[in-house]
Amino acid sequence: MGEKAGTQIEDLMNDINGNKLSSEENSMVDSIINDLNTGKPKQTVPSQQKMPQLTDEEKQMLMKQQEHEQRMMMEHQMRQQQHMHEQRLMAERQHQEQQELIEEKKKEQELKENPIEKIKEMLYYAKDAIVVLVLTVMFSLEPINEVMKFKSVPFFYNIETDKEEVTGILLKAFIIASIFFVLQYFAK
Repeated sequence: MGEKAGTQIEDLMNDINGNKLSSEENSMVDSIINDLNTGKPKQTVPSQQKMPQLTDEEKQMLMKQQEHEQRMMMEHQMRQQQHMHEQRLMAERQHQEQQELIEEKKKEQELKENPIEKIKEMLYYAKDAIVVLVLTVMFSLEPINEVMKFKSVPFFYNIETDKEEVTGILLKAFIIASIFFVLQYFAK
């Protein structure tokens, strides 16, 4: 056989016999040589056996710590899910508000384009003023005005000056306001 690179088994055997290695190194070399001779590598000891055994108290503390970590992780996940849900709701609200704004702009554009719709909208907003106008004109007409003067009641009409008293004017205003209220109540 030719020369091989690396350490030769004979050299290691001589080192063991010559005690050039420490006892730990000798033990390791001896173990390797035995493995090579038998053809079966030495079974390694499972890592659990290498670790020191835990006491019951340590096991309980370890389990409590693991439970605490799991709880914290679950709480964190729940907070994340809640935050995502809130963000989704906020996005939906914003989308809905944008849709409403777009619809409102479309309606405004339609009103600008359609003069009949514009007149209808103006009448809708001015209906209260129109009702007051009609009631005022109606009560100012001579036949209705003469009946509303209450000439037979001196508290409402002064016969000597042939003019209405302030109380008569207030009574007429109260009647007009009552009619206006009734019309408004039934119009809605």
